[in-house]
Amino acid sequence: MSILKHPAETVNRTVFIEDMKTTQNKILELLRKVAPNKKYTPKYVDVDDIKRASDEKIAKGDYSLETMYEFIYVAIFGEGYGGSFEKVDNELLGLKGKTEKDIEEILKNAVGSV
Repeated sequence: MSILKHPAETVNRTVFIEDMKTTQNKILELLRKVAPNKKYTPKYVDVDDIKRASDEKIAKGDYSLETMYEFIYVAIFGEGYGGSFEKVDNELLGLKGKTEKDIEEILKNAVGSV
C-alpha cells in the first residue's frame, strides 16, 4: 500500500525493497550463537563448478528439474547475480528491514521448533 502513497516517485519504474540483507555464512554464525549445542557442518561448493556441470548437462539435452535448480542456485549465489540491490526504496515506502537481532530471534524460533 505504501507505493500508492508515493505515486510520483514510483510511477513506471521497478520498486526495490528488501526485508533483510545477510549471507549464508552470517546465518551460520548466528545459528552457532543461538544454538551452541547443535552441530552444523556446512558443505562448501564452488558456484562456477555447478555452472560448468549444468552447462554440460544442457549441452547433452538434460533439461531436468535438477539441472534447472542448479541454474537457479547459480543465479542466486553466483558472482554478479543475486538480489543484493545497490539502492532500495525501503525508506521511501516506510519499510523497516530486519536487523541482526531480528534474524537471531527468527533463528531461535526455527531451531527451537526442530
